[in-house]
Amino acid sequence: MPESGTLDKILNRIGQLDDKFSAKFEEIDQRFNRVDERFEAIDDRFDKVDGKFDEIDDRFDKVDGKFDEIDDRFDKVDGKFDEIDDRFNKMDGKFNEIDDRFNKVDDRFDKLDDRLDMIYDQTVRLTLGQTALKRDINEIKSGFNYLNNEVARNSKDIYVMKNEKHQ
Repeated sequence: MPESGTLDKILNRIGQLDDKFSAKFEEIDQRFNRVDERFEAIDDRFDKVDGKFDEIDDRFDKVDGKFDEIDDRFDKVDGKFDEIDDRFNKMDGKFNEIDDRFNKVDDRFDKLDDRLDMIYDQTVRLTLGQTALKRDINEIKSGFNYLNNEVARNSKDIYVMKNEKHQ
């Protein structure tokens, strides 16, 4: 059987190759085992890193919670600022009303000032007229006093003359 001889040769050759390469395959197998061990070490490290990432994630969750609390507080403060802004807007309206009132009062003061100027001018004219009138009255009084003195002197003269006639 030539086939069995060929098969024996093939098996013999495989055995030779096995003997020849078995040390190499054993060395490769050991290398794969070391690579496996390294992958397991890396896997352990990744597990530890995953644990750290979980811790960091938990911390970020806590920080996110704090930011949510702060955001809520800012929302409340923002609401307060809105209330204050509304109050300032109302105050602006009131200040505008007050400003309008002051403008009206200012206009009234302007009118009053014009009237006072007019009264002052009239007072000056009246004072000048009064001064002239006083002067005229003084002149009339002077004239009256002069006439009164003249009448008194003439009366005295007449009395003296009458008494002289009767005596």
